[in-house]
Amino acid sequence: MSIEKSRALSATADTSRIEAPVTTKAYFMCAFAAFGGIFFGYDSGYINGVLGMKYFIQLHTGLDPALLDNKATAGQFTLSASRKSLIVSILSAGTFFGAIIAGDIADFTGRRTTIIIGCGIFILGVILQTASSAGLGLLVAGRLIAGFGVGFVSAIIILYMSEISPKRVRGAIVSGYQFCITLGILLASCVTYATQNRNDTGSYRIPIAIQMLWAIILGMASSDPVPVLTADDSQPLVFSCSPSLLDISSSAATSDALPTS
Repeated sequence: MSIEKSRALSATADTSRIEAPVTTKAYFMCAFAAFGGIFFGYDSGYINGVLGMKYFIQLHTGLDPALLDNKATAGQFTLSASRKSLIVSILSAGTFFGAIIAGDIADFTGRRTTIIIGCGIFILGVILQTASSAGLGLLVAGRLIAGFGVGFVSAIIILYMSEISPKRVRGAIVSGYQFCITLGILLASCVTYATQNRNDTGSYRIPIAIQMLWAIILGMASSDPVPVLTADDSQPLVFSCSPSLLDISSSAATSDALPTS
C-alpha cells in the first residue's frame, strides 16, 4: 500500500478504538494545559496591585508619597484615570485580535504549535513590561504584545484540552481551566501584596516577571505529542491535524495496522 493511501483518513465502526486512553500521561498533559488558566488569571490580577503601588505611582507621576499622610491630599496620590484605562485596557485589545487570528493559525499549524507560539509572544511582551521604567511606552507596548499571546492561548487551550482528554473525565478536566484562572488571580494578589512596600523597581518588576514562569511551563507541557488512537494494545498511534490531511503514524510503521474503507 502506498504511503499516500496509508495516510488517507479512514473510519471504523469500533468507536472504542478512537477514544483517548485514560492514562496517567493524559491526566498530566491536561493538568499542565490547565496552566493556561493561571497564565490568564495571573495576568488579569497583578495589574490592579501594581497600579496601586507607591513606587509605581511616584515613578510615573512624580508625586510625593507624603501626600498619603494627610487625609485631605491622600486622594491626589494616584495615576490619572486615562493612564489607568490605557494600561488596563490595552491588554484586552491585544487579546481580542490574538483570539481572532488564533483559530486560523491553529488550523494551519496545529493546536500545540499555536499554544507554543502564544507563549513565545507572551514572554516577549512580559520582557518589555519588565524592562519599563519611567514613561508608559514600554509598559503599554508590552501589555499589547502580551495580550496577543493571551488571546492565542485562551482561544485554543480549551479546544486542545477537550481533544486530548479522555471522554469519561473530559468535563472535570476542562472545568479545571476555570479553577486555574481563579488560582492565577489569587497568586497575583499574593505576589503584589508581598512586593508592594519595596521602594525600588522590584516592587512592580517582580510581579510582572513571574508571568514568564507560567508561559514556560505551559509551552514545555505542550511540546509532546499525545497518543489518542490505538491500533491494538501494543501499537499507540499519534495524530496531528493539518489543512490538507490527517497524518497518522504508528510506532509499528505498518500500513496494515490502519483500517481501510
